[in-house]
Amino acid sequence: MISDLDDVLRQLLIDELPVKSGEVNVEFHQPTREWSAHLSRPTLDLFLYDLRENSTLRQVDWEIERSSNGTFTRQRKPARVDLHYMITAWATEPGDEHRLLTLALLALFRHPTLPAKLLPESLQGQPAPIPLRVAQFDEFRSPADVWSALDNELRPSIVLTVTLA
Repeated sequence: MISDLDDVLRQLLIDELPVKSGEVNVEFHQPTREWSAHLSRPTLDLFLYDLRENSTLRQVDWEIERSSNGTFTRQRKPARVDLHYMITAWATEPGDEHRLLTLALLALFRHPTLPAKLLPESLQGQPAPIPLRVAQFDEFRSPADVWSALDNELRPSIVLTVTLA
């Protein structure tokens, strides 16, 4: 399911970024120093750094269904999980990185939820449209710690949180 979400996010950014096709890579790597040293093209990197249950959306009720033969089945409602991505731009010039971050922000802000037309079968049937929370203040408290752990230099980043059932 996560790889399908990655594919949807990649396609959304490719569709929305006003750059020539193939001019910017959209990747999902851990942005370590070693990885970034091998980049040769402008790149937007969406690093999935955290997954947590969204306890605010937790539903403890059971779904009860009656089958055609009169028996009942019950199952728990799906858990909702927040997937936190750190989006960074990589280019040879800081100005180009800033433009890429701006374009990514604009593209993501245009979509409060993932467009249904981009969803593969595995992501259809969610209990609600799949929300995108972009650049929320409380989502990423200590970026310097993350960059230190990645053995790379501090960079500007956008936090994207996607909630899936």
